[in-house]
Amino acid sequence: MRKRYGALIQPAAGGEEERAAASLTDEDALRYEFRQLVHIRDQWAYRRQSERSHMYILKRDEQAAKQGELLHLVTAKVREYDAIVSLDELDEGVRQRFVTELSLAPRRSPEP
Repeated sequence: MRKRYGALIQPAAGGEEERAAASLTDEDALRYEFRQLVHIRDQWAYRRQSERSHMYILKRDEQAAKQGELLHLVTAKVREYDAIVSLDELDEGVRQRFVTELSLAPRRSPEP
């Protein structure tokens, strides 16, 4: 390991490699690794600031209908709700449909 770190920290030519590895301490190896981590962190921070791709949506889920169609559906539903509000009595089929559509508890009939 010392030979490996010696070559990374103090690149030497020929027979100086073993001498460099012998003079290498554990603190030197840790200092080298720490500098590498700082370098990686700085590169990541630079990429994060300079590349704006993380702010963009790469792909969206396809929508069931286009916006114009959705507006028509919402408008039709609002008109339907308004028509029902103006009724005095609701047909039982209509009542049941809205109970399930709006996730409401069914209305109990009054006891005699």
